Amino acid sequence: MENLLSIIIANKDHAPTLARQLYSIKTQTEKFDEIIVIDDGSEHDNSKEVIQKFYDENKDELNIKIELNYENKGVVQTINTGFDMSECEYLYFGFVFTRGSVDRDNYIGIGEIELYGVPEYDPEAHGTDVVVKSIAN
Repeated sequence: MENLLSIIIANKDHAPTLARQLYSIKTQTEKFDEIIVIDDGSEHDNSKEVIQKFYDENKDELNIKIELNYENKGVVQTINTGFDMSECEYLYFGFVFTRGSVDRDNYIGIGEIELYGVPEYDPEAHGTDVVVKSIAN
């Protein structure tokens, strides 16, 4: 079976929101094939412990990969790490970064992956490398 959807969570120093986001993954109604969690050198909280706990509690049930950086590599390198680790065709990114990130309070709402979902058409047939799907209220 082909791997279609990877959920990639990137974090730096935001353990409370990170825990909420990680556990919100389990509320999804859309099937996903893997979860990748990357910590970008958190120093001021217990983010690495939150990630390790989630991994230990769910590794038998979910396909989880973790990357715990012990030095800050920056947002771009963290995103690239997620790309490199993924074995799926489509990627869903969730960011939990402090200092200047508008995404630091994000979590994945119930059914949100289903709303974004995997495109109904074949991107390759349209010569597309990237599919961006958004929701307007």
